[in-house]
Amino acid sequence: MAETEKAADELVSLTREHGFALFLGYGLLLQAGAMTLRGQGDDAVKRIHEGVAAMREAGAHQSEPMVLGVLAEALALKGAVADGLRALAAALAAADATGTHWADAELYRLRGGLLGRLPSVDWAEVERCFRTALTIARKQGTRGFELRTAVELARLSIAQHRRDEACDILRPIYARFTEGFDTPDLKEAKALLGGVV
Repeated sequence: MAETEKAADELVSLTREHGFALFLGYGLLLQAGAMTLRGQGDDAVKRIHEGVAAMREAGAHQSEPMVLGVLAEALALKGAVADGLRALAAALAAADATGTHWADAELYRLRGGLLGRLPSVDWAEVERCFRTALTIARKQGTRGFELRTAVELARLSIAQHRRDEACDILRPIYARFTEGFDTPDLKEAKALLGGVV
C-alpha cells in the first residue's frame, strides 16, 4: 500500500503542476483508496469528491460508476450506509446513462454488502444482489469480481447454515485460480472453504 500511496502522491503532484485533470482525478482516487483502507472514511470521501470533480472537468464519465462505488464504500466505512446506498444507486444510473457496465458486478456486490449493514435487513434482497453480481461477473468473465462476490455469497450462506451450498458456490471459482494465493480475496476464499480445496 505504501508504494501505491507514494505513486498516487507523485501523480497528484505532477498532474497539478501540469494541469492534467483526468490523471489528477485518478491520482486523487488512488489516494482516497489508501485512506479508505486505513479507515480514514471522512478524508477519503472528501478526496473522492475532489477526484470526481477533476474527472468530470476532463469529461471522463466512463469511470464514474466505479468511482461512485468507491465513494459508497468510503461512506459506509464512516457509518453512512444509507448515503452509500444512494451513491450506489447513482453509480448504477450512471452506468445505464453512459452504457458503461464494466463495474456492474462490483456495484451489485457492494449494494448487497451495504444492505446487509442496515438496521433492518432484507436477507433475500442481499442474496439477490450477490447472485446478480455473480451472474454479471460470470457473463463478463471478470474473475476478480466473481471471486469477491462468491466470497460474500458463501459467507452469507454459511451464516444461514448452508455450508454445503457455500462450498458449491466458492470451490469452482477458487479452483480456476493458478496464482495470487497470497491475496486477501483468495486467502479468505480458502478459509471459508475450510482450508481444504
